[in-house]
Amino acid sequence: AAAPLLDPALFRRPGVPGAAGGVLLVMSTLVGLGLLLAQYLQVVLGLSPTAAAARLLLVLGASAVGSVAAPALLERFGNARVRTAGFALPAVSLALPAAGALTSPWWLGVALVGSGFGMALALTSSTDTLLSAAPADRAGGAAAVEKTGYELGAGLGTTAFGSLAATVYAAHLVVPPGVPDAAKRLASAGPAQADAASHGLTQATELLAAARAACTVSVQVAAAVASGLFTLAALVSILGRRIGRYTIRSARGPLPGRRLRRGPPAVPGRAAVAASGGCPAAVRRSGPGTPSSPR
Repeated sequence: AAAPLLDPALFRRPGVPGAAGGVLLVMSTLVGLGLLLAQYLQVVLGLSPTAAAARLLLVLGASAVGSVAAPALLERFGNARVRTAGFALPAVSLALPAAGALTSPWWLGVALVGSGFGMALALTSSTDTLLSAAPADRAGGAAAVEKTGYELGAGLGTTAFGSLAATVYAAHLVVPPGVPDAAKRLASAGPAQADAASHGLTQATELLAAARAACTVSVQVAAAVASGLFTLAALVSILGRRIGRYTIRSARGPLPGRRLRRGPPAVPGRAAVAASGGCPAAVRRSGPGTPSSPR
């Protein structure tokens, strides 16, 4: 089409693929892990929907603060540094629940605040890169790329992290003996289904404990995967900065007017000293068009 809604030619511009990948990573993690954490807070920790939503508001509050602070940080440190920091902060923050800090409300709050603030920095810097890389007549196409990253990231995060958590949960669920097969199949679908399957069973307490333990492991694994992805994104961002800096220097060549360093002047050897009548001072004064013997 002459004017496509999503122009693939924009991805050939420097910085656009990485920025689009940053939007995709942030949105997939934000939506996918948010869904898992909402389930974990209610089913495993036993919080009410209101209390669980209040915990997750920490992410939104930190994201709002990060979005407000991002323009000043971009102006002071540049896009590449802010984007790298935006990837590194969620990588460190999400490592806390991956290491077992899910049951501590304080450490979980630190992880939510740090990841929300860092994701806001990464998302703002990626948006700035997308809109800055596109020419003025293709600003709408750049906005379409960003919007596609939002929608695709939300769906991809729900699918990928949800499938990962479901697989890990089913693998780590240890059903107590004596539970009927129908209840086993229902409990293996998820912790909420395990709660429903436990009604009327004598092993209800053991089944619920096993489901909560398996759900905790699944959220930890999902957080570890997200932390690894953000770590990889930060490393790629750092490597991209160094490669881009080297490419620019190579393309520019040596700076004009800069002279190469010369080594120290050669010390006259024995033959030169002998030819000057045994006087090294004469050799030092000698040069082009200068007699080699003292006057």
